[in-house]
Amino acid sequence: MATICSSLFIRLLGFIILMTYIMGNVHATDQVPDNQVWTPATATFFYGQPKANISCKFLGTPYGVYWMKGSTPATYTLLSRIQGKVSGPRFDDGSLTITDDYSLVFNNVQAGDEGNYICRVSNHNGFVIENNTDVRVLEPSVIRWAGYTVNLQCAFRGTPEQVLWNRVQGPSVETVLRYTSGGYEVLGDRRYSWSDNYGLIIRDLRVLDEGNFTCMVSKTGGSKMQTATVLTVQGLMSTMSDLW
Repeated sequence: MATICSSLFIRLLGFIILMTYIMGNVHATDQVPDNQVWTPATATFFYGQPKANISCKFLGTPYGVYWMKGSTPATYTLLSRIQGKVSGPRFDDGSLTITDDYSLVFNNVQAGDEGNYICRVSNHNGFVIENNTDVRVLEPSVIRWAGYTVNLQCAFRGTPEQVLWNRVQGPSVETVLRYTSGGYEVLGDRRYSWSDNYGLIIRDLRVLDEGNFTCMVSKTGGSKMQTATVLTVQGLMSTMSDLW
C-alpha cells in the first residue's frame, strides 16, 4: 500500500513540476492553445509614428520566431529572433526590432510599412506555426486644397454593425455619416458621401470643412474601434499671402 501511495505521489509531483515549467514559459498568454499562434487581425498606425508594435502570442518557449511581410509564408524574412539573438535586414537598418516577448516593433512608421505581416514560430516539437496581421498606415493629418475632393479612410476588417463618421470641433460633435443594417445615411452637408470601405468623401472642399474627423466602428460582440484624421484645407488667399 505504501509503495502504491509513494508511486502516486511521485507521479503527482512530476505532473505539478511539468505544469509549473509550462506555465512559467508562457511568453504571451495562457489563453492561446498549444501549437497555435495569435496575432491581431489588423493594426492601424500613423505615418511618422515613433513607435508601433504587433504582438505575437503562443504557448511555450520557441526555438525561433520569424517576422515576414507578404501574402504567403514563402516571402523573405524581415528579421528573426533565434535563441535570444535578433537578426535580419530590417533589424540591421534600425527600422524594425523584436522584443523579448516576440512583438514586432516599428521605428518611425513609414507609408511603405503598410501590408500583411506574418509571425512564424518554430517550437520544441519542430512544428512551424504562423498567423498574420494586416497593417494600415494612415496620415494623422490630411492637407488638401479648397475646391478639391478628399477621401478619408476608416480602418478595420470585417463587416460592421454600425459605422459613424463624426466631425469634432471643440466641444461640438456632429455625426455626418451613419451606416447601420438599415443602410447608408448622409446626415451632414450634401457634399459628403460614402466611399468604398466606409470612407468619407468630401467634395468641393472649403476652409470651413477643417476639423477632426473620427470614424467609429461597432462590430458583433460589442467590440469597437475608431480612426481619427485631422483635415486641413488650404484656401487660395492664404496660399497667395504665403508667397509674398
